[in-house]
Amino acid sequence: STSGQKKMRAATGPVQVPVLRLPLARRGRSSGLNRQGTGGHDIFRTQRAQRVHAIEPSASDVVVSDTYLDKRKKLQDAQERLEKLFAPSSPAPAAKEVAALRAEIKELREKLDEPTNPVKGKRVELSKLVQIADSESDQLMQMAQTPDTESPVMMKEGQPPFSTLQTEEAAAEEESSAEEKEEEQKQNDEEDGDGEKICAQDEELNESILGTESAVDHDQKQGQVRVKALVSPLAMPVTKKTDSTEQASTEQASTEQASTEQASTEQASAKVAELKALQEAMAAENKRLRLQMEERQKEAERLQQVAELKAMEKAMAEENERLRLKMEAEERKKKEEAAAKAKAAKEEAERRAAEAARLKLEVEERAAAEAAAAAVAAKAAKFAEELAALSPDERVQARLDFLEQQAQAIYVAPEKTEEEERLWREAQLQVDSEHHSMMETFRVAREAADSEMQSAKRAEKALKNYNDALAACTTEMDRMKLRAKGPPARYVGPPAPAMRMEPPNPAPGDNVKLIYDPSNTILNGCRHGAFQVGFNNWALDRSYTNNAEANNHGGPRETFVTEVFIPPEALTCEVVISADGMWDNNSGQDFRFPMKGGEQLVNAMKLLEIKERYVQLKEDAKQAAERARVEAEERAKLDAERRVLVGEKTLEVKDSTIQRMREKLSKKMYFDPPEPAAGKPFDIFYNVSEGPLRGAKEVFITAGWNRWDHKETVSMLKMEPMTDGSPYCFARMSAPPDAHIFDFVFSDSQSQRARLVKYDNNERLDYHLPLKDSLVEQQPLNVVHISVEMAPIAKVGGLGDVVTSLSKAINSEGHNCQVILPKYDTLQFDKIENLTEVPGFEWGGTYNHVFKGSVLGLDVTFIDPENGFFRCGTIYGADWLDIPMMDDQRFGFFSKAALEYLLQSGQKPDIIHCHDWQTAPVVRSYWEDYEPYGLDGAKVVFTIHNLDFGAELVQEAMAYCQRATTVSPTYAREIETHGSVFEFRDKLSGVVNGIDTDFWDPSSDPILDMYFDPETAREGKLAARRQLSERSNLRFDERVPMVGVVTRLTTQKGIHLIQRGIQRALELGAQVVLLGSAPDPLMQQHWEQLAGELSNTHNQDARLHLAFDEPLSHLIYAGADMILVPSMFEPCGLSQLIAMRYGTVPVVRRTGGLNDTVLDIQDDVARAAELDAQTNGFCFEGTEIADIDYALERAINLFYTDRDAFAELSVRCMKQDWSWSFPGLSYIEIYFAARK
Repeated sequence: STSGQKKMRAATGPVQVPVLRLPLARRGRSSGLNRQGTGGHDIFRTQRAQRVHAIEPSASDVVVSDTYLDKRKKLQDAQERLEKLFAPSSPAPAAKEVAALRAEIKELREKLDEPTNPVKGKRVELSKLVQIADSESDQLMQMAQTPDTESPVMMKEGQPPFSTLQTEEAAAEEESSAEEKEEEQKQNDEEDGDGEKICAQDEELNESILGTESAVDHDQKQGQVRVKALVSPLAMPVTKKTDSTEQASTEQASTEQASTEQASTEQASAKVAELKALQEAMAAENKRLRLQMEERQKEAERLQQVAELKAMEKAMAEENERLRLKMEAEERKKKEEAAAKAKAAKEEAERRAAEAARLKLEVEERAAAEAAAAAVAAKAAKFAEELAALSPDERVQARLDFLEQQAQAIYVAPEKTEEEERLWREAQLQVDSEHHSMMETFRVAREAADSEMQSAKRAEKALKNYNDALAACTTEMDRMKLRAKGPPARYVGPPAPAMRMEPPNPAPGDNVKLIYDPSNTILNGCRHGAFQVGFNNWALDRSYTNNAEANNHGGPRETFVTEVFIPPEALTCEVVISADGMWDNNSGQDFRFPMKGGEQLVNAMKLLEIKERYVQLKEDAKQAAERARVEAEERAKLDAERRVLVGEKTLEVKDSTIQRMREKLSKKMYFDPPEPAAGKPFDIFYNVSEGPLRGAKEVFITAGWNRWDHKETVSMLKMEPMTDGSPYCFARMSAPPDAHIFDFVFSDSQSQRARLVKYDNNERLDYHLPLKDSLVEQQPLNVVHISVEMAPIAKVGGLGDVVTSLSKAINSEGHNCQVILPKYDTLQFDKIENLTEVPGFEWGGTYNHVFKGSVLGLDVTFIDPENGFFRCGTIYGADWLDIPMMDDQRFGFFSKAALEYLLQSGQKPDIIHCHDWQTAPVVRSYWEDYEPYGLDGAKVVFTIHNLDFGAELVQEAMAYCQRATTVSPTYAREIETHGSVFEFRDKLSGVVNGIDTDFWDPSSDPILDMYFDPETAREGKLAARRQLSERSNLRFDERVPMVGVVTRLTTQKGIHLIQRGIQRALELGAQVVLLGSAPDPLMQQHWEQLAGELSNTHNQDARLHLAFDEPLSHLIYAGADMILVPSMFEPCGLSQLIAMRYGTVPVVRRTGGLNDTVLDIQDDVARAAELDAQTNGFCFEGTEIADIDYALERAINLFYTDRDAFAELSVRCMKQDWSWSFPGLSYIEIYFAARK
């Protein structure tokens, strides 16, 4: 049948079936007799024959055209090609090729379904004709059995007998036409290989054949019985004939009937045979199709088994590879451990050998020193013996010669290095300082001795003059007059000292007498005394005590006398005397006596000591350098181990951050395979129920490669919806072999009118997916930061931290950063490595010196103009100095000087990143003055750190930059309505700053007595709490919470809220430690007064440290339980981030970066889930007393009521990543977005 052929063709492909065409000439009415005639049986047989013949095709009726076969052949070929495209062993077919084959198959099927009956124009289903024949046969049999008296059945119904066939044929044709239309409509929905439909058609055909055979057998049986006369279909009257005529007619009719029956039987048999042959052909075709299906099923099962085997083999291979890698890792670990042990053993052996060598060297040096000292002592003793035989002057000269020989024996290079010159000057200063008192003593003693000598000389001269005058008198009268006047009085001068030495000016090596007259001293009347004698201002190790008795010694008064030996090394002699428990030390000046030739000896000894001191300093410097080298090596080793540890932790945190980003992104999209490779296709799946395109009816993807720089792009490709009812849609991409990253955005329309299109473009940064196995690698960016601050060498605020930490983060991702900074005269030069001057440049009416150096591994260029702009002793504040320049002029000059340096040095940066109002002039100047003249190819990124200053400069920079950032998303929303930002707010992105997790690290902080991490947080914070209490002189009580505050005491920081927080915390039984200072003197005075009041009222529970103290800030961050940050506005804020790094819970006001980094444990649960983050603190919104009380009371209450929950919150804070890993990646995306 037609429908059967269609179903069979749809299921198994083309099957050649003959088309039956029924001639109308054989469907006409017969001229049969009425029921009473003798020809009724013949009429019956004739009608049956005609009826059967009407459904049989004659030889001329069966037509199978060549065109039809060709179409069938083409259809079969097309279907086979389509099957080959989807074979398991074939590669993924191209969509265009599949669509073309399906269109060709559809066209061929439509052509095969065109009409083939030349008369009717439609085909009649064979099964319908068989059913019509069976129905007509039943009617005729019923008519043959009806009594003669009854009216003809056909006449009763008003229809001729053979009109039923024609009516049924027409109905069949109409029904066939309707069915064909229905089949044509359903044809595209039928699936290939529907075996059940084939079986159903087969059974239908079998039933038709069986029905036809039954009808033929029934007619043969009925033909052997006489039937009653039949009514003619035309109901025409019949004339009665004679018997002979009737008999002849009957015989003739019988003969005709017999021949007709025989012909009908033969035709029916032929039809049955043909139908059986057709059945057998169809059965054979069904069998072939079943076999084919079984073979395909077996092939599919085999392929599935092969795939399973391959999967098992792959899994086994992966497992083997994993085990191999594990074994290799274990083996490598063992080798590394063995190597480490061997290295440690070797180092220990070397250390012991070095220690033994050092001890041996020390013993040898000590022995040599002792031998040298002994030789010097022997030489000195011999020299002393030689001096005893010389006169005083000869002894002085010998001493000078001896000192000169010693000095010459100490070699000093004539051309000393800078370091040696420094050591020589230091030796001179030290010796001068040590000899100053001795020289002063010598000078005073010499002046006293000189004065005494001059007095004696004047007295002797006056007496001599008197005697001469007396002898010159010629008369006795003159002599009497002269004697009457009397001899001249003895010249007294200054009062004679109580202590004197005889001889008065001895030489080293002399024996002298010390004579003390106690008559005018405190020791008057004492009988027993003791002399304490020293030399060289008591520095010479020759001091001793001589006892003496008071005696007149032949004089008018009693005196104390002793003999003293002056050592050869002596330059001065110092004496004090005691008796009966009382002392005379010349009113605290001691009695001092200079030696002969003392000045020359002092200078000679000074030179000798300078050389000796220089040699000693040089040796000390050498040993110090060696110790520093050893310490540096040990420190470098420890630092390397720490960096490895910190690096591992950083990588763990970074990997965790990236994994969290991927998990968050996977809710919106995913890829198959998960890690696409260059040169291979992959599928991208996008969740329409998430993100900005939520609920979009259609989604389009626009894509590119290599940060949109690749020549191949995908423009507005419609993504196909999933058939499983999921909210995902997908698109297939094919990555070029030279693509290293996949760039893409989504939209809900193909419209070119931007305002009609909604985008999901990762907040204007686009989405990017790295590709593996690329033929090329991403080229690193060259980034130049132009800034006026940089930690730690020129830090005033958070700007310096950002510049340094961000540059390190960018470098860690494989890019290149350098910083251009003014060369202030206040730089911390000891933290700059390899500072070297390079060629400078003339610009701005002055010569600009250029220096290169390294700070924390970062390349830094310093610009030092000779106009003195940065030689004023400060970074900021030139506006208040007595110099003809302002800060905006200084930094404006520097901004353009930095661009001039880049131009003249021939550099080509990809990104110029300038910071805040100080370097905002860079932006406009670059595009107007430098980009057109050789410094091209760069894009400019501008960061707003604080909008409180330089609004006009900020607005200009916003107008000219490609991208702008600020230090938190909330602060970006807060300032986007500002006049300097509003017009350009689409350029602005907010990125939360990070902190230097190497510097702020509780696991290696040198300030802490005990290191700790999240696993040991409770014990570590308790130890830090104890250390903080001792440092602040507070009682230690772990049962009460400690509230910390680290801030500048300014209005921005919410000082009225800080004061209220301190008061409320103390009311709730907590302790408080504050560290901060106020730039405003009046404000500082207010807080000092408050500190005094708290010292009186809460001396054991509150302490305000009102000065900068960085080590103390570490203790507060680590030892406090919670940190209070109630800022009125805060662009980012670092205190809360550092505190969380140390496990201290933040209590903050919702503003700026505080709102972005602290999520309230009660009020922000939903927001945390939306951000895929964790709650970590307590927040409040207002500025009134009740507002801060709301947050602080909840924090303190949690500490008191549930210590375990509070400890868990503390650990949760510690585990969060506040490093520069994520901000660094965000800035890299911003850099590429600026270059897009």
